[in-house]
Amino acid sequence: MDAIESLGYQCDARILELNSYENRVFQIGLEQAEPIIAKFYRANRWTDDMIREEHDFTLQLAESDVSVVPSLQIDSQTLFVFDEFRFSLYQRRGGRAPAIDDLDCLTILGRHIAL
Repeated sequence: MDAIESLGYQCDARILELNSYENRVFQIGLEQAEPIIAKFYRANRWTDDMIREEHDFTLQLAESDVSVVPSLQIDSQTLFVFDEFRFSLYQRRGGRAPAIDDLDCLTILGRHIAL
């Protein structure tokens, strides 16, 4: 919670650990706002440049209407450090199965496959 609050958020102590193979990912409850997702990176696994490259690529995908959740930018930064822990923040978004009988949904799926 201290890491999240170091960026100006006010946590309400609701923390839910989410599944992740590589990193530690948590849903963090906020006072007066929707929860956010915090992703803490494993030490010595990824360099800062590698993480920023992933963030930049995900932002490019989002700008091209690909259904991804880019990391939040705060003061033009996406990677943060608190007590030697590197982390990033994301909006909470739920996933769902595609509606294959919906032509708009099929168009979006086709775009994703074409990439």
